[in-house]
Amino acid sequence: MDLAEATRFDMVSVVVNAATENIDAFDYALQTAVHDNASLNIIVWIDDDNLSVFNALNPRYVRKQHDQADKFATDLSDVAKAMGARSVKVSIKRGSNLARLTEEVYCTDFSFDVLVMGSDHHDHTQIRRAVNQANDELEVATVVL
Repeated sequence: MDLAEATRFDMVSVVVNAATENIDAFDYALQTAVHDNASLNIIVWIDDDNLSVFNALNPRYVRKQHDQADKFATDLSDVAKAMGARSVKVSIKRGSNLARLTEEVYCTDFSFDVLVMGSDHHDHTQIRRAVNQANDELEVATVVL
């Protein structure tokens, strides 16, 4: 078995922050999925860390936030399909604990082989916890860009 065969993935997942809509991690995950002919799972994360109590209690604000995340997720899914991704699944998650979200998605939505996260829009402590959880408990690879 050569190195290229050893590093192929069947299920690639990516976490994209709904607020920043940064797609660097998405681009890398998409390229990997297309190259490996893998399924691509897109997790659009609505991060509640910066949500004020006033906004959290406003149903219209919360609905608008979810609708924007849903549109963004649909756009990413459409791009992935147009670029040749074999299979695309989308999950919209809200919360403030990236490590818990990583485990929840793995256990309930899709069990990925590699998880890609962008470093510019997450708290670095959150990333470290999520990477440790993915590597130690879920035994999957993680890439932080």
